Amino acid sequence: MNICLLFFLITQISQINTFADIIKFPGDNDFDPNTFQLDNITILYSKPDIKQYYNIVTDKEVDYLIEEAKKRVKPSFTMGGYITEIRDSSSAFLENDYTDEILLGIRKRFAALVGYEENHIEHLQVVHYKDQQYYKPHYDYYGPEINKAYLADNCGNDREHTFLLYLNTIPKKYGGFTKFINLGIKSQPKRRMALYFQNIAKNGTYFSNTLHSGWRLFQNKNLEKWALNVWIRQHNLRESEKECINNFKIYNEMELDKWRRFFYINNTRK
Repeated sequence: MNICLLFFLITQISQINTFADIIKFPGDNDFDPNTFQLDNITILYSKPDIKQYYNIVTDKEVDYLIEEAKKRVKPSFTMGGYITEIRDSSSAFLENDYTDEILLGIRKRFAALVGYEENHIEHLQVVHYKDQQYYKPHYDYYGPEINKAYLADNCGNDREHTFLLYLNTIPKKYGGFTKFINLGIKSQPKRRMALYFQNIAKNGTYFSNTLHSGWRLFQNKNLEKWALNVWIRQHNLRESEKECINNFKIYNEMELDKWRRFFYINNTRK
């Protein structure tokens, strides 16, 4: 090989950031990116991608997320701010995550996994389930019809990626797992493990087989489930959220709930 060409290749390779370089941000505290290996992943499905990432956060960060959530936790609602029978849990949006050093570090870390800046991420949301609480089958994305309406106002910006970070471990015998209804795939909560799934392809195709549910807890009334939702949008959310956030009000939440119930009934009859 030509010596000059070899030298050029070596210099180019040396400039490529390692995953450790990409994932290390201010606010990561004692997180050691070198202990997180890209092969430390379980692939559950492809098209859409469904994976499990292990130990992407520290125990201190998990404790901090729960502590912050406990200050804000309220009954969960669905899109539009309605409390319905579709979802029985409590949750808290961590609205200081743009400025809080620890939360910002977590945001940047998850964004890096899909190649985005953290400004694509909604406010982090911690969810809390007690005995017999659940989330019936649903999609994380808003859907092509709603997104199309947003696009008409230059607001189209749907949830392309989801990470569900489990903050505590739930033994299998107590339920609490995440289930992809049409795929028969289950993910059992394990502390510091993040379940990832792709809601929308790069070409804009919606993956309808991401229909999933949060299974109820049972057989242990003292058991709780804590998890963190990380929803990553197609585009920079900061630029559009102030202009477009009020558009949610034009949609009838009860109609959306009828649609969700239709999917729940038809998919549980199989």
